[in-house]
Amino acid sequence: MGPLTVEPERLVDATLDVRQAMLVAYGPLTRDSNPIHLDEVFAATTSYGRRIAHGTLSLNALWLAVDATFSAETATRASIDVRFTAPVFVDERLTGGGIRTGTGTYDVWVRTSDREVIRGTLTLR
Repeated sequence: MGPLTVEPERLVDATLDVRQAMLVAYGPLTRDSNPIHLDEVFAATTSYGRRIAHGTLSLNALWLAVDATFSAETATRASIDVRFTAPVFVDERLTGGGIRTGTGTYDVWVRTSDREVIRGTLTLR
């Protein structure tokens, strides 16, 4: 049996600045070429009125927080269950974080300066 691991009360906050170049690079990696991410003219015609980031790109702010909080071994045992609650726009700063709710479980989020964009649960297996 390994050494006792103390789980922190909070995840270390981690930030991610969303830039247009990230969306351009991320689209082909995920095979998501939806013009709402890449085409300013098209995006202006949508209910959002401008380009939005890929949801899974935004989720990286949370994974950065997990990586900053836990050892590599522990981080590889983390799973998340999340909902995307609001759009993320180009040039927004995201902050990922969370708070422990029980042994091996955390309420987690990704937020901008004025709203929550992802909400969910992290579980350490």
